Amino acid sequence: MACRGLAGGVVWRCGGACAGYTTLATVANVQPDPAAGPALTRDPDDDCVIHLARAHDADYIVSGDADLLEWNEQDPPVVPPAEFEARLSQS
Repeated sequence: MACRGLAGGVVWRCGGACAGYTTLATVANVQPDPAAGPALTRDPDDDCVIHLARAHDADYIVSGDADLLEWNEQDPPVVPPAEFEARLSQS
């Protein structure tokens, strides 16, 4: 899974779109894949992101992935990059 990490309580995954987020990529603490856990979404790669977020008590998952955004449980909440950026600029 490309481009994943933890930065300030946030798990992010941006695939090939990381170029616009170089500051985040610079401060990220990239973690190894977590141990396999139960299926949570229809995509096993997304389950890995959720398990990573939960293992490290992330406050958010930042992703534009439709499967994650449509995930019913939303624990931790999943927000698209633009929304997350807006939240950061408000704080």
